[in-house]
Order: sequence, then C-alpha cells, then structure tokens
Amino acid sequence: DNFNFRVPGVPWLIFHIIEKIYIEGASSYRKGVYQYADLNRLILKLDKSGAEILVKLLEENNMEIPAYYVLRRLASEFNMGLSEPLKEIVEKHADIPQQITDAYKINDLGDVWPKLWGIR
Repeated sequence: DNFNFRVPGVPWLIFHIIEKIYIEGASSYRKGVYQYADLNRLILKLDKSGAEILVKLLEENNMEIPAYYVLRRLASEFNMGLSEPLKEIVEKHADIPQQITDAYKINDLGDVWPKLWGIR
C-alpha cells in the first residue's frame, strides 16, 4: 500500500555478499556457495562508479583480501569479467606479501573456495 523501503545501493549489497561468502566459507564447510548466484547477478549491475565505491568500502573495512578470494573466482569459475577497479583489487593481492605480515591483521583466512565445496 503506502510502504517505503530503503534498499542499499549495489556497491553495498555486493560488499555484504563478499563479506558473507568469505566469513561463512572461512568458518564452515559447504556453506555459502549459493550466494555466488546473487553476487553474479549484482556484479552485472555494477558500473564503474559503483565499482569505485565498492573498492573504497573494501579498503575502509579491511576487506580487500577477502574480496580477492571471492572475486577472483568470478572469472575462473563463472567466466565473468570484472570492471577495472575490481580487477586491480584482485591483481594487487594475487601475490603473498613479501614482508612478515600477520594474516589476521590483513584479514587473510585463506581461500574459501575449497571449503565451500567441502574440501579441506
């Protein structure tokens, strides 16, 4: 009838899905893979300015490494391209840091893809 709903913008929705896939994938087996369907649909709606907003959200919330693990699978497993700002995040974090780094400080719990499928 006369209901109004506030819905977050696409960058915020994608940020939330990345976080959810990563946290669920890092903490349990066989949970979260279905959320890639939502991520795939939303990525198609993300324009360049939205991608820049998403990158800023990831940077501000220490979620670049989780985004690396989640987003890199879009190309390899779903044959989806990423916009330039998102490609840069994936490329930036493809190499292991050369300096001694505490994995927990950079939010690096490892690749969640195998766990999503029940593989250790």
